[in-house]
Amino acid sequence: MRGQRLWEHGGTGCRLLGFLGFSLGVALLSGCGGGGPALVPVEGQVLVGKAPLKGGVLTLLPDTKKGNTAKGSIIASIAADGTFKVMTDGKPGAPVGPYKVTISPPPPDAGGDPGKLEKGGPTKVAAPPGRQVNPKYEDPTTTDLIIDVAATPPAGGYKLTPSR
Repeated sequence: MRGQRLWEHGGTGCRLLGFLGFSLGVALLSGCGGGGPALVPVEGQVLVGKAPLKGGVLTLLPDTKKGNTAKGSIIASIAADGTFKVMTDGKPGAPVGPYKVTISPPPPDAGGDPGKLEKGGPTKVAAPPGRQVNPKYEDPTTTDLIIDVAATPPAGGYKLTPSR
């Protein structure tokens, strides 16, 4: 009968069942291990004086002088309210350990795209706004900002207070 051939050795049902089993095995194995150190949540706020830093990017650089050998791209975008959430290679959090922190300033508000032509010529470009933080925070050799990522994050998150 036709229904019996479906589950016979080499039948369509057996091949389908084998494919599904193989696919499930691959999916389970690819989700195991992660291949790196455990990541813990790293969230906080950047304040310049009492005001939030309005944008930019934080980069956490493992402090190798203090024994941190973490690998990967460890970054966070700074929101308009100064808050940030760190990601390591696109995954939330960072490995435990001490990090030097650099701040890349937000891009200047150009007020238009200087490369875009409109009727009458290129769009207007505003002058870059004044610096929000001291340029020493852009350089890993001069920054004095540190985050010591702990297995249990501090209540209220990490606070960074760069100077102007």
